[in-house]
Amino acid sequence: MDQNSNISERVKQPIRRRVTFGLFFLILTLCLTIGVLTYLGHYQAVQDEYKKDLSETIHFIQGKIDVDDLERCVQTGEMSDKYHELQDLMDSVVDTMGILYVYVFIPLNETGVDSAQSIIASNTAEEYADGSAVPVLNVLSGTDCPEEVAVKNMRAYLSD
Repeated sequence: MDQNSNISERVKQPIRRRVTFGLFFLILTLCLTIGVLTYLGHYQAVQDEYKKDLSETIHFIQGKIDVDDLERCVQTGEMSDKYHELQDLMDSVVDTMGILYVYVFIPLNETGVDSAQSIIASNTAEEYADGSAVPVLNVLSGTDCPEEVAVKNMRAYLSD
């Protein structure tokens, strides 16, 4: 009997180990799967919220633009009080909301050279502090705008 129980124990040990390892890997796989799915779900929710906030910000700024005054500024090359108020608003949005750039421009063509005319662009507090903030009224893009961006901008402009 002692020999039979010894053989029985030797057979049970590998089975126990296999079951233990199998359950461990099953639980590990389930945890990883749930973790990845949760991460992806939260990531998408954050991205959707960011897009919504960005859209609301754009609509807010768009509502503050006096189109007639801005057009007059473009024609005369002179910045009005309303232009400066809009500049301050755009600067504030960039400084407080973590947005990198806010600007208004007119697409001119689909080539990479002078494809856009800048009307107004935001500056950060740091740019004002170090003197790198530059007014952009009627500044052409030069070669700063890649052709694929110029094409995209022109198509969006023409679709409105």
